[in-house]
This record gives sequence, structure tokens and C-alpha cells, in this order.
Amino acid sequence: MQIHLGSLINELQLRLRHVHTMLAGSLVGPSEPPMDSFSKPIVERRERLHDHGATWINCGRDVTTKVYMGLVSCDSVGRPLLQNMKQFNGEYGCGFCRHSGCIVAKGQGYSRSYAQSVAGLPEERNHAQMLQHAETALHSGSVEFGIRVLASYHLCLNFSDGHL
Repeated sequence: MQIHLGSLINELQLRLRHVHTMLAGSLVGPSEPPMDSFSKPIVERRERLHDHGATWINCGRDVTTKVYMGLVSCDSVGRPLLQNMKQFNGEYGCGFCRHSGCIVAKGQGYSRSYAQSVAGLPEERNHAQMLQHAETALHSGSVEFGIRVLASYHLCLNFSDGHL
């Protein structure tokens, strides 16, 4: 498994953003890593840069720049690892709603489907619920609505909707 975390500076001109992408972390191994060992130091550093900023010198003047997390982008396999929740094909594995899904026959096997029911749309997940479910999961030792434990990224100050 490979995980690479990149950062870019949003204030750069669009044509320069991808030229000046910075590698913030890289993890390569034979299996899924404990994600907090990878993400927690990055989130803690980002929190310090958000609260206090980084001071640098520009034309003889001290400038303090603060860092904000605007977006986390990952594939469908990496997303539940970062969120510490079940994968998209597990019960309550949808990262956007609290639909449990149902097992349906597909080809020669089975698949989990999150089809809309006649009762309407399922309840959407929100940040407060994600935190509550993580707390319950931590104390009970079991998965709560697909959430295993609190993920480091859920603690980011300006990352309030809980979605990756």
C-alpha cells in the first residue's frame, strides 16, 4: 500500500500551483498502516501553523503566514483509512450518509448497495455525529454507525463538515 500526502499553496497562480506542490508525507508498506501514526503528526503541525503561523522574512520585513486545510483528496480506498471508518462496501460505510446499505447478489458474488428507499433519503452525516459516534465506539470497543475511532483529521479546526 502506498500513501502520499501533498500540499499546495492556494494563493499561487493556478499555473504555478501544481509546479510547486510539496510532499508532506509518504508511506509505503505491505499492508494498511495505523493511520494515526501517519496523520496525527501532520495534523498537529498543521494546527500549530494554523494557530501561530510560520514567520519568514520578505524584503527585510517579518511576515507571518498561517496555514489552513482547504481540502483533503483521496481515493475510495484511502478515504475510510483517513476517517477511521468502515470501507465503502461495509455496513454504514457511506461517508456522506447514515445508510446501512444492504447486501445484494451481483454476478457470481455479492455487493453492498446504498439504494434510496421508498422512505426517502437517508440522514446525512455531519461533524458532530462523527465525533459522537467516534466517542461511543471508543468506549464500547465496537464500530458505531461505521465509525471505528476518532480520526486525526476530524480535529482540524476549519474542517468542520467531517467529509473527506
